[in-house]
Amino acid sequence: MERPLVSVLITIYNAEAQLASTLRALQAQTYSPFEIICVEDGSTDESLKILREFAVQDFRIKIFTPGRLGRAKALNFGIERANGEFLAINDADDLSTPDRLEKQIAFFLAHPEVGMLGSQYEIFETETGLLRTIDLPLDNHSLRQALTQGQPFHHSSIMFRMPVLQKLKGYDIGRKFLLDREIFIRAAAICEIANLKERLLRVTHHGKRYFFYGFTSRTRELHHNWLRMKAIWSLNFPFTMLAKPLFAMGIALVPHSLRLSLPSFIRTRARQLIYPEPSQTTQIKEVTNGQ
Repeated sequence: MERPLVSVLITIYNAEAQLASTLRALQAQTYSPFEIICVEDGSTDESLKILREFAVQDFRIKIFTPGRLGRAKALNFGIERANGEFLAINDADDLSTPDRLEKQIAFFLAHPEVGMLGSQYEIFETETGLLRTIDLPLDNHSLRQALTQGQPFHHSSIMFRMPVLQKLKGYDIGRKFLLDREIFIRAAAICEIANLKERLLRVTHHGKRYFFYGFTSRTRELHHNWLRMKAIWSLNFPFTMLAKPLFAMGIALVPHSLRLSLPSFIRTRARQLIYPEPSQTTQIKEVTNGQ
């Protein structure tokens, strides 16, 4: 039986610090055949130079330089140019284990009902040296439930069947952030979803992160709870489940100074409604210092 082609999609914007390590991790994959679609999104550092140095020695690396598109448009640009039956996402500063593609393709071939697949992962914090492991739900039912609370996948661990992505028509270009969680909700509405039990990804956190520091807490809270509501209605959960995220959005609209004047137990309860306990969707364990 001929093995299916996998397209690995990387969008790159000022990723020179980790890009070479990311590409080497992909070159070490035990699975074949695959191609690496690199969308260079208008970097001002040495990212493009690094890509070209690797591409000269590896025909599987295909570089596209459309200029500055932004994250969602760059992802869609890469999807349109991918040739694989499956498409794996790999962020430019994250490391896939050598058996990642092998294990994900094996699962897809054994489970034709699944259209989107992730895995467990770990996070390396460059500022603290901490390595944390993240344990996520595995099955379709648990993941659909988890999407009504938060984020039960890591974008960089995801592999799609290409027909699913085509039916979804790619990422929402109107979203500046949480675009991964939004497409996961839409995917869950048209196919089964799953996570592998194996840890196939190491994510690197470099200090300040875009979603948490690029926007106000009110903006984050509103969008987080809007997506909770979208998951509830898109995945056909009871409408009564909308009450908590609706209330949380109302709380998010209250000025911060006014919130501080509320009794502490009310503030605590409001916080729990805006961001449900992480244990509902993930378990975080500090396991070691350093790499």
